[in-house]
Amino acid sequence: MADVTSASRKGESTMHISVRKFRLKRTAVEVREAVLTGLVPILKASPGFHSHWTIDCTDGDIAAVVIFDTESNSKAATERTFAWINQHIRGLVQVPPEAMFEGEAHQTA
Repeated sequence: MADVTSASRKGESTMHISVRKFRLKRTAVEVREAVLTGLVPILKASPGFHSHWTIDCTDGDIAAVVIFDTESNSKAATERTFAWINQHIRGLVQVPPEAMFEGEAHQTA
């Protein structure tokens, strides 16, 4: 469950979400399989981890959405993630990501 101490309104929970969009050098299926077997176990072992999603973008790229409880836990995991990407899937995606954004997300419904 989210740490609601930083929530700005009663009943609102917050999370820290990071989104990275990568241009593919290979197929999205290959990237997802590599991420599932290599990166996801690392993320699951990270403090504050909630979930990891991949999106097959309509332009043929792939995006990753990672949800953590706090910004500090998210940033620590981002460092491990980019180290893993550089070591394991640099041949599958273009590095650095085409687009990156992150921030505090507020659940309102």
